[in-house]
Amino acid sequence: RVGRSGGGGPAAAAMGKKAAAPADAAPAVEEAVAEPGDDQPGEVLEGDFAWPDGSEYIGEYVMKKDTVILHGTGCLRTGPEVFSGVFEDGLYKEGTFQGADGSVYKGGFRNNLFEGPGEYTWADGRVYRGLWQEGMMHGRGEFENFSFGVDRVFTGFCVRGQFSSSVKGQDAAKRDFLVEYGGDYSKSALAALRDIGARAAPAEPVDPKAKKGATEDGPAGIPEEYLILPVVGAEDGASADEAIASLVEGPFPDGSTIKASALGAFVGRFAEGAENLGHVTVLDSRSASVGGFSASRLRKEQLGHAGQAVAFSVDDAEPGALCLAVFLNIRTGEYNAKQATWKLIHCENALDALA
Repeated sequence: RVGRSGGGGPAAAAMGKKAAAPADAAPAVEEAVAEPGDDQPGEVLEGDFAWPDGSEYIGEYVMKKDTVILHGTGCLRTGPEVFSGVFEDGLYKEGTFQGADGSVYKGGFRNNLFEGPGEYTWADGRVYRGLWQEGMMHGRGEFENFSFGVDRVFTGFCVRGQFSSSVKGQDAAKRDFLVEYGGDYSKSALAALRDIGARAAPAEPVDPKAKKGATEDGPAGIPEEYLILPVVGAEDGASADEAIASLVEGPFPDGSTIKASALGAFVGRFAEGAENLGHVTVLDSRSASVGGFSASRLRKEQLGHAGQAVAFSVDDAEPGALCLAVFLNIRTGEYNAKQATWKLIHCENALDALA
């Protein structure tokens, strides 16, 4: 543990003002931040620091190139503003921020801005619990005492910090949010489907003596990273990962029943420039269904990133051909479609459900 110091701590340790969703809220620190390519954090130490501007820090840190980097659990106080929680490479990661105006935020951060699930309480008693993006209320949330009268709670959508309680305003907010969110998750899941198509095993040539051009239509050989495999020895094909079980209920396809030719034809319907494109559906509730897939299997409310399902379907598939594939984002702790990790959780043939 180090003693209090009048200098030599993190560069510009004071909290500066950065944009946040509510105009009267502004979480920020300007810590010494690790640059890309820097060495991984070294030994985590504990310290007690004070700087000439009055900023104080008590908690964990690491040393990088003779510079103190706040890293781990700690409390940083700058005037009336206080952050208590977890730092990562000099930045807020998760915790509680108390603003100079009496506001309090509890939740996640990204680049020192509110990100992901979080609760913000204004000094006047209004409360927002829901999703944040880049420091702004963005997505589904719950509003308490939000200009509606005492003790009233309203659930709805906001977009880039803008909120309206009217029916018309909520319809517009959900529509605008879905355009962005749905587009991002459609693109991400589509990339996974195309990757499967590119890496899956093609149909193999049959015996050279057989009819010219004939092929053997074996299993597609879907890469295991896209499958949810059962625990060896477990009953009822239990998922190998309890975290996945918290997101979705099985059973799950193992890929063995999907033929190479069927997969190739299906993926082709979602190729760039395809004449007859298939349908991409980003599920928006757990009461929805697509083909033979019921969203009641999903354990997480939709439109919340982790546990998000995306369905690919073909209406005019011939009997026996692959007509539906549903993917699930199992990545938790990230609230960006570019960071999604996709698993195949359901597939079916026309007139012949496989899962």
